[in-house]
Amino acid sequence: MHSYQGESIFIQIDQDVYDEMVKEGLQWPRIETGGMLFGNLIEDENHLVIEILKTQIPSDENCIRESAYFEINPDYAKQILSQEELDYLGNWHKHPGYGGPSHGDHQQIHDFFLNNPHLDVILTFILNFHSEREYEPIIEVYFREKQNMVETSFITRSVPPSNLSFTPTTIHERTPVIREKGVSTDILSRVKHELVNIFDHLSAIHDIQDYPGQAPDEKVLSFPYQCQISHLDQLIYVNLMISISFPPEFPKGKLYFDISSEDMSKNFTFKTHTAETLNDMELVHPFLSLLKSDIEDDLPVLLEKPLWRVIQNNL
Repeated sequence: MHSYQGESIFIQIDQDVYDEMVKEGLQWPRIETGGMLFGNLIEDENHLVIEILKTQIPSDENCIRESAYFEINPDYAKQILSQEELDYLGNWHKHPGYGGPSHGDHQQIHDFFLNNPHLDVILTFILNFHSEREYEPIIEVYFREKQNMVETSFITRSVPPSNLSFTPTTIHERTPVIREKGVSTDILSRVKHELVNIFDHLSAIHDIQDYPGQAPDEKVLSFPYQCQISHLDQLIYVNLMISISFPPEFPKGKLYFDISSEDMSKNFTFKTHTAETLNDMELVHPFLSLLKSDIEDDLPVLLEKPLWRVIQNNL
């Protein structure tokens, strides 16, 4: 198996399977869902054909469905794989409007290749829903990178929609779009998703609070954080909340990074960035990497001053 170019990869998906995926996506408004894909891989020197003949959609007790996260229970997946005669091709899942694979999706591919050394190719099939009538397939195929013997890596190939065995009619159906004021729900969902991937202490989306700000159309995300600082040759752990405030005029204006006491009674702004820093889905991960750097490098220095006592209500 060699790493074909995207233009030489063809996806033949059974229409009934595609319709089943769409139906499942419509059952969960603003929630991610998905399933496993099975079929055949057919290759020659110039082309790779992936035949998708079946999807296995888990029941509620066998998966996690959240606004920006979907995971299939590993034991359930192993059971299905042991029973299925067709080749396992990868998974499909729904995105509620924020585009193609996220950093977390790529991390799952990395883990897949690490845990399955006998497989060299896997696909991710995303149904990106903008509304009940407007959705599009986004397909990427991943090939194990064999030249790197130290760390598991892969090559990614995006498959153009023209290389599907049929043209989904709904990709061209348009409905009137009501423009949201302030930052979009899609960007907020993507930020939540990436926050869980970037900060290890956040185990799930529900660890992140989402609420309106003080100004009309201002939106705020907040999550807990424990900062370690040095004081009188001792290590002190300060429990606090970190908030990201999105301005009403987004993508204009400023993004505010605030720290608060756990009860939110004391609040301080420790960083600001222009909102344009986040004015694109592809900028979400770099933006949150910048946030993580601000928190890990600059915040401890700020707290080592008497501010940590204020945060912990000791003054």
